[in-house]
Amino acid sequence: MTASTTLDNDTGLYDYSLTIDLSEGAGQSVYIEEIDNAGNTSGLVLLDTYTVDKAPPVIALIAPAVGTTTDAQITVSGTITDAIVTDPQNFKDPFSRLLGAVGVSEPTVTAKPRPPRPKPSPPPSPELGYFKDITVTGIDSDKLYKPDPKKELYNVYFTLSAQPPREWVQIFEAERRFPRHTMWRHAWIEGHYIGVNCCLDEVKKYHSNDIKQDVVNTNQKYREYLQQQAIKEQKQMLKEEEEKREIKDALEGLDFD
Repeated sequence: MTASTTLDNDTGLYDYSLTIDLSEGAGQSVYIEEIDNAGNTSGLVLLDTYTVDKAPPVIALIAPAVGTTTDAQITVSGTITDAIVTDPQNFKDPFSRLLGAVGVSEPTVTAKPRPPRPKPSPPPSPELGYFKDITVTGIDSDKLYKPDPKKELYNVYFTLSAQPPREWVQIFEAERRFPRHTMWRHAWIEGHYIGVNCCLDEVKKYHSNDIKQDVVNTNQKYREYLQQQAIKEQKQMLKEEEEKREIKDALEGLDFD
């Protein structure tokens, strides 16, 4: 895939151009998502669903037989098969015009289409993954302690509403990777706690708001991750279904009598 964007200085809007290589078949859905420099995302938007047909139709002549000699009018009949077709009339009309132009009677056309792929439904929302936003519910004062008695730094434990999954923890760690101010402190996930090593007077001034904001950001990005996983799973399901149809088509009609 190739993509380009152009800024319209008059309107302040971006024009985008995409070139995407689609695989053959019906139900090829294209989604687009825009993420700005601050990490804000538009969410996935379905552009359209396309049918890609790269294989030509196959014509088989039934009558007249090859080499037939006649002094009378003949009727040409045959079959047309195509991997992706939903309406035999798509083939009949062009042939009728062509043969009518040379004075030949209209042929009888029988199309044998492959059953079309089901149109994929939109990707499920993150809520269908049964994920409920994690929130900061307080500070566990009973767990608070000095890891080094000689220093004024405490391990302060913010309680979470639930123990986060592994991917959520990884996103949170990425959120905390780059300091946003001079009083930034190391924070980590420990069960259903977020630990921060800091002085007590820093908690209210800095770290409480920092931690709550980081949790909100992590919830949002984790939901985006769930949505991406749902799309991948849907694509894999459609691929497996297509493989089953191809196997069925290949074996259909075999006669072992």
